[in-house]
Amino acid sequence: MTQADTKEAGLFRTAGILLLLSGLSHMAQLLLYEPAPVVKVAASFGVAYTVLGVLALQRLRFLPWLVIPVCTVGFVGGTTRMLSEPLNLQFAAHQLIHIVVIACFIAVIFHRRSNRAGMR
Repeated sequence: MTQADTKEAGLFRTAGILLLLSGLSHMAQLLLYEPAPVVKVAASFGVAYTVLGVLALQRLRFLPWLVIPVCTVGFVGGTTRMLSEPLNLQFAAHQLIHIVVIACFIAVIFHRRSNRAGMR
């Protein structure tokens, strides 16, 4: 495994673990809060994040292009929810995870492009 492969693997692993943690935490909201529609939507995102986390640990090539928009929608939805409710540490942690996961996969995309450009 080259140094470039190791870097990419680390980014995928970091994003995958964070997605798994976020997914489980999103689903846990069903146990922690009243079963309002917004909680059910958050829990459904939790299922998606858990699946994406498992896929990220397998380093699927197309995954950055799928995760970035999903996490962006989650970030916007979470921000909207944070603005309408009292600040909650769990919401803030989810937002931070969204930012880190998006950054990891943007780095993967740029890393791959720079590797392709270097091969020419």
